[in-house]
Amino acid sequence: MQGLFFLSCIIEIIIQIVSIVKLKKTNDSKYWNIFIGITIATFISDALAYSVFANNALGLSDAIACLFICGFSFICNIILLIVGLIVKRIIKSVNIKLNRNSFFMFIVIIVINSIILFLLPIITSNITSKSGERHVINYLNNKYGNSNYRVINVYKEYSNSGMWDKYLSGFYYEIKSDYMEDTFIVSIDDNFNYIDADYFLPVYYSQKYNFNYSLEYDDWYTSVDYDFEEFDNYIKKIINEQYPMNSEKIDVRGIYSNYVQSWSSIDGVKYNSNYYIVSANNGKIPTTQELVNQLIKYNK
Repeated sequence: MQGLFFLSCIIEIIIQIVSIVKLKKTNDSKYWNIFIGITIATFISDALAYSVFANNALGLSDAIACLFICGFSFICNIILLIVGLIVKRIIKSVNIKLNRNSFFMFIVIIVINSIILFLLPIITSNITSKSGERHVINYLNNKYGNSNYRVINVYKEYSNSGMWDKYLSGFYYEIKSDYMEDTFIVSIDDNFNYIDADYFLPVYYSQKYNFNYSLEYDDWYTSVDYDFEEFDNYIKKIINEQYPMNSEKIDVRGIYSNYVQSWSSIDGVKYNSNYYIVSANNGKIPTTQELVNQLIKYNK
């Protein structure tokens, strides 16, 4: 919303300049009232904008942009106010007094900037959340069958871009299902193109076989912490019994993470996204044997 607020500031500055020019040429007090109403509202809007942008800054670049936009608007406003007062003092033939035009312009500017700073982010966030929710629910229905999936919470995932900056890289949807008592989490990229991780199966089987596990969103690191050690060991045990020659190179995490890690001495670590151990159109919960078969098939 910083860009939109900056555009609003530019438009306000233009109107203020035009009002001062018109005031000097016509000596009409209505232009002073328009000017001073906008000027007072702009000072208040700058303070609100700085508070909002500073609290939501994701890193150094966001903080610099916040200072630039609010500082630019504030300095221009100070300069224009000084110029306006000089013009007002020069004009002695007209008795300039504040009236309802000043109040009207003040209200208009405050309302417009408040919409930009407070209402639009809420609307945009809700639209984004609903779009992601539809994608996640459709994904789960297609993969595991319909089970009255409901979104309980939506969390944001941030990634670092350099030492001081970070950016929104995805969302975590906490889901409730009729298949089991506890909730589980599905991770999706910020553009809703693909599922990063899907913790349905380890939660489902951990509950079914009474395995200890943990799965939660970490507010501090804006990431998901999980421990499915007992589930992983159970799957590894089956693999060891049936495919002893292949067990060491199989990463069980491929069941719930759609990023399968590989190593290249030239390029380092690579991630192959969008690979599902369980088909995206499976339509039912796979058995543990089916999971093992798919893991073996992928790792051949």
